[in-house]
Amino acid sequence: MSYEIDRIPTVEPSLREMSEKAIRILEAQTANSDRGSFLMIEGSRIGTHVHEILAYNEVIDFVSSYVDDHPGTVLISVSDHETGGLSLALQTNSSSYPKYPYTVLLNGLGIYDFTDEEIDFLIANHTKQEYEYYMANLTSWRAQIGWATHGHSAVDVNLYAHGIKTRALRGNHKVIYIDHV
Repeated sequence: MSYEIDRIPTVEPSLREMSEKAIRILEAQTANSDRGSFLMIEGSRIGTHVHEILAYNEVIDFVSSYVDDHPGTVLISVSDHETGGLSLALQTNSSSYPKYPYTVLLNGLGIYDFTDEEIDFLIANHTKQEYEYYMANLTSWRAQIGWATHGHSAVDVNLYAHGIKTRALRGNHKVIYIDHV
């Protein structure tokens, strides 16, 4: 499926539309049963992070309202991992402290002061991965943000819960505790 930023609403459903449809199907299938159901909704297409988060927030709003209307239902929202190891105040010059600037969006990345060296890299022949890595660094360097990795990290993730008996999920827990609750 397309990233949210590229999704054509008349061609592909939104994450919220798919989630709502799945809940309605599960409701119908369990209407005459004393057994519950389980639905996992994954918002993992983070190639265009902001748009994906906004789409996921729409799902959370919908499911939260659903839980409010169905008191025996529980919503749990948690990541399976943290990515990147974000650190603020990357010190690119060891002789001075960072200025903590924010990036002004311009031409999609907010970079308006390319150096000759950067332009030389961009017009040279590189792989897609090399370009993506370099462009990510151009943005991070200017925003003075550092990354420990481009992959998964061991940082704890937040867990959010809404509904019956979710107080037991407050605090820091091992992942196996979530299943117990």
